Amino acid sequence: MLFYINEFEPEETVFHTHNCHFPIDMLFLDDNFKILDIKTEQPETDNIRGVASYVLELKGNSGISKDADIDLDDKDSNYVMKMLAPDGST
Repeated sequence: MLFYINEFEPEETVFHTHNCHFPIDMLFLDDNFKILDIKTEQPETDNIRGVASYVLELKGNSGISKDADIDLDDKDSNYVMKMLAPDGST
């Protein structure tokens, strides 16, 4: 799930996840979708904090690293997200 925080100025945000019953990875992204930080959280964590323009929530232990690139393609007004390897390949 992709959360919009503030497209122009990254700001601190807090996610309250005490009712989440499975591990999640949260990618904190700037306005160019560059990964600023990654938080890997276990179930029932009270708060996850970070500075971001967008936050991408993934299944826990996704294996995504801070040097990964994120690409959003606009196809028929639907967004399709692809994770790219550091060399730009999918």
